[in-house]
Amino acid sequence: MRYASRMSELQDVLRILTAAAFLAAAGVKFLLPPARLARVGMAVVAALPRPTILLVGSLELLGALGLLAPLLLGFPDALARLAAAGLALLMVGASWMQVTHRRSLGAAIAVVMLTLTATLAVTPDIPVGPL
Repeated sequence: MRYASRMSELQDVLRILTAAAFLAAAGVKFLLPPARLARVGMAVVAALPRPTILLVGSLELLGALGLLAPLLLGFPDALARLAAAGLALLMVGASWMQVTHRRSLGAAIAVVMLTLTATLAVTPDIPVGPL
C-alpha cells in the first residue's frame, strides 16, 4: 500500500500544480487588457475578441476549481477527472491556435499542459488503505 499512497500523493500534487497554472492563466486573462496580454507573451490570445478571452479565462477557472474540489471540499475524484478532461479539450484548441500562428514556445507550453491534463483525466483513482 505504500506505493499506492505515494502515487495518490503524486496525483494530488499534480492536480494542485495544474490548478495553480490554470488559475494564474485565468487571472491574467481577467485582469490584463489585450495590449498587455500581447506584451506578456499571449499575443495569440490578445488577438481574440474580449468576450472570447473572458470565456477562455472562465473555462480555465472552472477547470482549476474542478481539479481542487475533491482535495478541498471532499467532492468525488471523478469531478477532478472531468475537469481535467475539459481542460485537455481547451488545450487542444490552444495548441492548434499556437501552431497555426507559428508560436513555437506557446505551442510547446500548450502541448505540455495538454499532456498533463489528459494524463490526469485518464488516471484512475488510487485507493489508499491502511499502511
